[in-house]
Amino acid sequence: MKKILLVAGCSYSNDRFRSVHHPDLDVTWPKWPQIIAKKLDMELINLSESGAGQEYIYSNIIDKLQTIDHSKIGLIIAAWSTAPRRDYQTESLYLKNKKWTYKNDMVQKIKWTNDMYDSKGCMHYWIDRSLRYYYSLQMVCENLKLPYKQFQMIDLFKGYLWQELIRRRTKDWPEDHTKQVPILNKAADLTKEEQDWKEKQEKIYLAHIHNSPYYEIINNNFIGWPTDIRLNGFNIAGKVLDNTTDRISKLDLHPNKEGQEKLARFIYEKIDSKRL
Repeated sequence: MKKILLVAGCSYSNDRFRSVHHPDLDVTWPKWPQIIAKKLDMELINLSESGAGQEYIYSNIIDKLQTIDHSKIGLIIAAWSTAPRRDYQTESLYLKNKKWTYKNDMVQKIKWTNDMYDSKGCMHYWIDRSLRYYYSLQMVCENLKLPYKQFQMIDLFKGYLWQELIRRRTKDWPEDHTKQVPILNKAADLTKEEQDWKEKQEKIYLAHIHNSPYYEIINNNFIGWPTDIRLNGFNIAGKVLDNTTDRISKLDLHPNKEGQEKLARFIYEKIDSKRL
């Protein structure tokens, strides 16, 4: 019987991903979890969802561990999202034979939704919250002696800074994220004042990560820790993907077919498959 590859992440990892900006585009190419599962000869359980944040990723891994024989798990991979996202349950039903029940032999059906930016927090809180999830998953897997890898799939906070700059120009967050807003994705698009502000915020957030109590205790199973090149780490997408050839378009920066294949090759190389 094949071992299980258990993956949770955001849209970069979602095998049901659809492009919001290009709804008619066929994006059914294999995603990196599917490619790696085939290489490892494992059965894939992919819990990833577009728009997911850290709470969704962590909670769904933990919940799934309650329903799987741990001896069948070959590898757990957490592909962490950007820090400001907020996830929360909108419904939780306990079902047995399609009937609501309190009994222990139940199957839990949970519905989730998310906000792309948590309006109740700040970046320092969002970073702290993320690092707690990283360390907590590390401790769970270590204590249960489960093989695991985790990494920052997309940048922890840069996306928020770009959106904040857009908000400052437009005076409000765009209500419809599918509509084009002023695209700011390189330094040349910024005024000197905007660039200075962005660099200042980045230094503040990097210092916050460096000074965190989790900085020294998150271990080598976190690929690319501590997630930013200026701290001698990296996020996977930023390190692997070419913005010209590996993205769907200038508007939709999700990985295209070539991008997903590159992600799979890089992640597979970081997995010591001989020890699984």
